[in-house]
Amino acid sequence: MKREKLIRDRHGRILQFSQERCDELVYFKLEHAGACAAYAHCRIDGAVLVITDLFVENNCVIRQPDFLKRLFGQKTIEINFQNQGIGSQLLLTMITYARSKGLTRIESHRPKNDARRDSLLAQWLQKRGFKADEAAMFMDLKTSAEDDSQYMPKP
Repeated sequence: MKREKLIRDRHGRILQFSQERCDELVYFKLEHAGACAAYAHCRIDGAVLVITDLFVENNCVIRQPDFLKRLFGQKTIEINFQNQGIGSQLLLTMITYARSKGLTRIESHRPKNDARRDSLLAQWLQKRGFKADEAAMFMDLKTSAEDDSQYMPKP
């Protein structure tokens, strides 16, 4: 089943959010003007939502929306979607999705050959409430009766 809605980044750009599930796989995607701005691929493993891939585009090339600029040669523009809050929105959506399915944990496994113990993704996840162990970054999900305002993106 596929779900879609519109969200905005910090610059007011409209992004189309879509979510699709196929068996144990769940795909989350944000698009702007037909180009992929960010995505997350996950799988459900028992009561755990495992993030297998998470990416926010830093060099997204889209068609120039202004007709006159296209007419005079500027056919495309580049947009950096990193540090615009859409990664946090994507993560918050994954947390909400996991809770709605009764899952108790979200994990992101570290590559076995990753020499950098403090990768940018690990630091980013820790700022958003994830904890680290030897093999993974994880967040144990609280029941809906508890306060979850700590997971909301900062304004």
